[in-house]
This record gives sequence, C-alpha cells and structure tokens, in this order.
Amino acid sequence: MLRGLKTAVISRGYGSSETNPLGDEPLEIISMVPGVFLFVDPDRMKSIRKAEEQGFELLIFDDGFQNLKFKAKTTVLAVTDRSRAQVPYRDFDSEVRHADWVLGTKGVTFRDRFVGDHRNFFRIEWSWDEPSGQPVWLYCGIGDPAELVAFYRARGLQIRKIITVEDHGALSLNNVKKLMDDAARDHCVLAMTPKDRVKFPTLEGNLKVLHRTIRNRDWIDAVFKSTL
Repeated sequence: MLRGLKTAVISRGYGSSETNPLGDEPLEIISMVPGVFLFVDPDRMKSIRKAEEQGFELLIFDDGFQNLKFKAKTTVLAVTDRSRAQVPYRDFDSEVRHADWVLGTKGVTFRDRFVGDHRNFFRIEWSWDEPSGQPVWLYCGIGDPAELVAFYRARGLQIRKIITVEDHGALSLNNVKKLMDDAARDHCVLAMTPKDRVKFPTLEGNLKVLHRTIRNRDWIDAVFKSTL
C-alpha cells in the first residue's frame, strides 16, 4: 500500500541475468521500498494487464517515459547535463517540454542548458556522508562513474583506488570480498552504490554504501497529488 492505494512497480528487468533474474535496478527498488509489489517483464503491457487484473490502483513505471505504448497520467523525466555522446540511452533535451516533472540527476548546468524555468524542476544528487573520515576504494558498475567520483572528490573525500565494471555488471562475491580485505589493509573502506550493493546481499564487513538524496522532498507529495 502507498498512501492507502494498492501499488505496484512495473519494470522490464534491465540488467537481469541467470544469477539475478530480476535485474539490479528492480532489486534496488525492493531494497529501498520493502514490501512493494514488483512486476518484471520485458513486455510491460503484459505486466499492466496482470496488475489491473489483480486490483492494483497505482502503477509506477521504471523507465517508462520512452514507452509509446501507454500514456501515464503523470510523467517524471530524469535529465543530465552530459551529452548523448558522453552518456548514451538518455532522452533528448527537447523531451523536457513533454514531462510533468523534471529531476536533475547528474551535473550542474542542466537548468541553464535546457530546463530553463520549468515550474516542476527538482534536483537529486549523491549525499555527502563521509565514511568515518576514512579514505575509500570505490567499486562501481554504473553508467557514469566519472560523475560519482567528481562529486565526492570535490567534497574532500579521498578516493585512493577506483574499480569499475560495465554498467549493470559485477565481479564475483569472492573477488569483492578480496577487495574489501585489500582496502582494509590500505586503511580504507570499500564504497559502492546501492545499485552495486544489491548484487551482494550476504556481503558484510568493511563496506560503505553511497546514496542519492533529493534536496527538496516536497516534490514527492506534489507528484502524488497530481497523479491521484
């Protein structure tokens, strides 16, 4: 239930594999919102029909803005100031005018560049929560690690080593455990994003998870009011 409504998240399960049939992003959603009901299927229209048959009243689509098979009552578009050459698979700048809400996720120049005075613009960024003053080894399997590194280094966090894998990819659990041990010997903590953390549910020890946060959380209430 969300605000008294039977709610489900619709996802195509991007990043799924034989060892992780859900995909890392759906797993991240579950970890952030325990108890949420999740429909995962490459055919999202099939998931919509199943959700409606089961009486779900509010459907939240993960990466649904680009899907032309359905029209959502309220749309939220995530934007970045990176160009499409730097970060592929992003929406064109012109799509901003079709969105009800715009969420800036990467960079600082997107408002001047194309968002302008969009009345429903909010920003999300990495939260500054330095892991006990320790320097870190950074492990990440995300699409744009440079933005993450730049954010934390600009705030004084010492990143001694960066271990990257392809977007949605992952090292083996044993290799990540070895990284944790090696980082500890270097008097560092191993840091990773929530998207990476969900791939290793049993992992414990010398580990720090880096989160994103929204500066003004009032926008969430406003989105629901405009949807219901």
